[in-house]
Amino acid sequence: METYFPLRVCAEDTVGDKSTTEPFQFAAKLLNIQASDCLLFEDGAMGIAGALASGMSVVQIHAKDHRMEFLISKQKKIMLEFLPRSAK
Repeated sequence: METYFPLRVCAEDTVGDKSTTEPFQFAAKLLNIQASDCLLFEDGAMGIAGALASGMSVVQIHAKDHRMEFLISKQKKIMLEFLPRSAK
């Protein structure tokens, strides 16, 4: 994964957990971009809440049914559906 994602922010990198904006703001700072220019892929409610609060857009991953929601904010959602190759 490091080939595709050379930057990682882990729990020990910030004081605040994923329910806060801190790890998301920290990641944007390391990338030298605004949080509003970021797109986060996340499956957990805490991470989604923190990322949206920081101004990031989020793709919420629903692993059980292979759906994804593009969350621009808590009020704006775009539904996407991706089926696994075996479902074709």
